[in-house]
Amino acid sequence: MLTLSGLEAAAPASAVEAVSAIEEIADQLAGQHEELLRRQRRLAETHAEALRLLRSGAAGPSDQVLQAERPTGGDSLSSTDLSSTERALLRLAAEGCTDAAAASRLHVSHRTARRMMAALMERLGARSRFEAGVKAVRLGWL
Repeated sequence: MLTLSGLEAAAPASAVEAVSAIEEIADQLAGQHEELLRRQRRLAETHAEALRLLRSGAAGPSDQVLQAERPTGGDSLSSTDLSSTERALLRLAAEGCTDAAAASRLHVSHRTARRMMAALMERLGARSRFEAGVKAVRLGWL
């Protein structure tokens, strides 16, 4: 039978074990978070390098590839149709920025950046923000 003194003696040990388990989980999550940040930095560097190569012409696509990438349909997009904010958003997307990071750099809301990017992606026929940026570079818009 547990007495009050027995409960008091058992409680600190349980609390210490719980705190220890929580600290261990927090350490694991911190390690995973750091790994994700490293991967995100490497991905952003890869995107920036791909953009640099595209701009330099070292990885220039053939005319046939460019024709396939041109927007089609009634809602076509040309470089003159882009606002300065849309152009900057495409450039940031090609560099690997998230919508939130681009929004803060462009001084617009996250929702505005997300909606603008979604509209640009649809008009370009791109499946990702990075692809939209690459297509814009290939078409000479950036």
